[in-house]
Amino acid sequence: METTAMQKGEEKAIEKRRLQSSDTFYMPHVDIHELEDRVILIADMPGVDEGSVDVSIEDDLLTIDGMVSDESPEGFTLSHREYRTGSFRREFRISSEVVREKITAEVKDGLLKLVLPKAETVKSYKVEVSG
Repeated sequence: METTAMQKGEEKAIEKRRLQSSDTFYMPHVDIHELEDRVILIADMPGVDEGSVDVSIEDDLLTIDGMVSDESPEGFTLSHREYRTGSFRREFRISSEVVREKITAEVKDGLLKLVLPKAETVKSYKVEVSG
């Protein structure tokens, strides 16, 4: 059976509600680098991979959600835990300069890297006035 776009949207909404109902949220540390043509965000989200992170934009609010599972590797039993697992969430307001359709996201080794390209600005120029 083929999944429709509506079903996929419903599944994402259910997953988002599940993330929102979690009792523990961690705010990942984020480095922000602004360059002339783009803004780069690097979020520290240990334990998160590409299948457990969601980046969304609604109006001018960029939301990063990530989920870390609480399961032990197969064949192992947890005997001691030094930290709790849970969901990551961070929100940012972004300007209209950001070209939303060209944003890229990559997760590697627990770091989420977002590249937010800026729109090309209109170069200023002087208008010659004749008389």
